[in-house]
Amino acid sequence: MSLLDVGILLKIFYKNPLNYIPLLDFNQKEESYIVGFLSRYKVLQFSADKSRLEEKFVQIPDFLIDKKIQPLFINEFFQKAPIPVYNLFAKYIENWEKDKINYYLKNYLYAEFYSITTKNDENLDSKLHHYHTIESILSSIPFPLFAISCNGISIFYNQFFIDDILEKGPFKKTLGLAEAFFKEVVERAIAENIKKNLDIDNIWIYIQEIEKQILISTLMNENEVVGYLIIFLKYPFLEQKKENQINPLIAFVESYLKQNLSYVDIIEKIEKEMIQEFLKKNSNNISLTAEFLKINRTTLQNKIKRLNINLHKTNDETNIKKKKKKEITE
Repeated sequence: MSLLDVGILLKIFYKNPLNYIPLLDFNQKEESYIVGFLSRYKVLQFSADKSRLEEKFVQIPDFLIDKKIQPLFINEFFQKAPIPVYNLFAKYIENWEKDKINYYLKNYLYAEFYSITTKNDENLDSKLHHYHTIESILSSIPFPLFAISCNGISIFYNQFFIDDILEKGPFKKTLGLAEAFFKEVVERAIAENIKKNLDIDNIWIYIQEIEKQILISTLMNENEVVGYLIIFLKYPFLEQKKENQINPLIAFVESYLKQNLSYVDIIEKIEKEMIQEFLKKNSNNISLTAEFLKINRTTLQNKIKRLNINLHKTNDETNIKKKKKKEITE
């Protein structure tokens, strides 16, 4: 068996602009699985000491391997696919496309989540078989699926999730952003349902940012909550509403056109009503309103004068509303 040195590991990263390289090993059935990730940072740090350049290893040492990596770097695999994979002897095995990256990472995340050790767990084969059975069932469901732990770490996602949510949603194709977003969604939904004395094991909620209705189901392991499965569905009435909905701005403009107002008059009227509403919202604070509208304070003052906006009248209307609200409360 030939020995390897840090120079061989450096060459791997020279060829491949990645922060991590997946490392594979094989079980007794010759089935491959990820054992960890060769770290560019650790290899460079180790090689910085010239006295170490001559050291020889039978295989890649553990101190150069990371068992856990941040979601940002997991997403890097998908962005730069196909990616190369190596074994523990720094031998190139093959390139992975997105489907293989997805398959192996899901298995690895599952093993890490349930603290399955590939060497000491006698029930590993049965656990993985059970997992693969569940995975094949879930993967056949024609909807995006995303499962996170209670801490918001992803433990399962299918190809539909990658294609329809991660790639197209407001997450910049970054798994870490999706994890943080849906962790907050789940926590908020549970809190709302608890306040209303509603079921928290299965929660339906509409997510405006991705225009999807989701079902949040609680994942249990021996009577303990271990995470949440999120199923993404098309909002049933969304497309129909979009087609039939009248644009409120157009309706607003048309109502004034019927009054024989000119284009310039209508624009000024819209601007005046908008500024009045935001002044009310900010208690007639011009500086705060200007900051909210992202315009210069002097510009806003000039607009108030030009459009003949009465600040005292606006303030009186606000006080009347507050007084009515107080009377109702009392």
